[in-house]
Amino acid sequence: MGIRGYFSLLLMPEDRRISRKDFLMQRDKTTSVKFPKHDITPSETEPETTGALTKLEEWNKDFLGGPPELFDRVGREQLIVLLEHGLTFSSYVLDIGCGCLRGGRWIIPLLDKGHYCGVEPQPGMVSKGLKQFIDPDMLTLKEPKFDYNERFDFSVFGHKFTHFMARSIWSHASKPQIELMLDGVAAWGEPNSVLLASFFRSFPLLRRDYQGHSWVGESHESESVGVVAHDFKWIKRACQQRGLSASIMHRPRVGGQIWAVVRKVK
Repeated sequence: MGIRGYFSLLLMPEDRRISRKDFLMQRDKTTSVKFPKHDITPSETEPETTGALTKLEEWNKDFLGGPPELFDRVGREQLIVLLEHGLTFSSYVLDIGCGCLRGGRWIIPLLDKGHYCGVEPQPGMVSKGLKQFIDPDMLTLKEPKFDYNERFDFSVFGHKFTHFMARSIWSHASKPQIELMLDGVAAWGEPNSVLLASFFRSFPLLRRDYQGHSWVGESHESESVGVVAHDFKWIKRACQQRGLSASIMHRPRVGGQIWAVVRKVK
């Protein structure tokens, strides 16, 4: 897919858009590197379609992190919201629960070397993503970094971040786990950093506010499916207690989730 086709996916305000000139300059450094395709097509590394299963349905037997039909769209969505919130080539991004790089495969090509980091407790998912979705030349050029702790410990990378991404993480996490993430943002975020976190919002009688203390859904410790919802008023209070602010991004929902925008209070 050409440059125009790539950026036709990124419908964001003009003042938030990386210019075509800057993108071409970055592209010139990676002439042998293939960027993610809009629709996944067969390649030497991708599995064959088996019977009625699509490629993504076949891959999802090992858990890709969500419905196969939304895999491509959710990945692009992560890049779009980052660009809408000031992502540049020099930004430092921490992808919380990066999984098989559903979003990482879109983000890594645009960042400077070593500026993408991912935290994921399932090393196998990251390995699968690197094999299936990231060109080896891209890995050499960009050197993304990963850590496999389950404590939401952001200190392991030794530097601060401008952007934190948590797509489909709060939709499974308990409130104590969300608090750990917010602690990490407060401690390891640059002064103008932003956390973009998708979640299901709770509503009385319709979707209960989750009060448990453990992760719900598939993980390195569980094969059970499930999602949870959280009260946004609680999210705002938890942020305020850490010198952070929280607001709702007004954007069409993908997979039923909305985005919380968390920033450090100036």
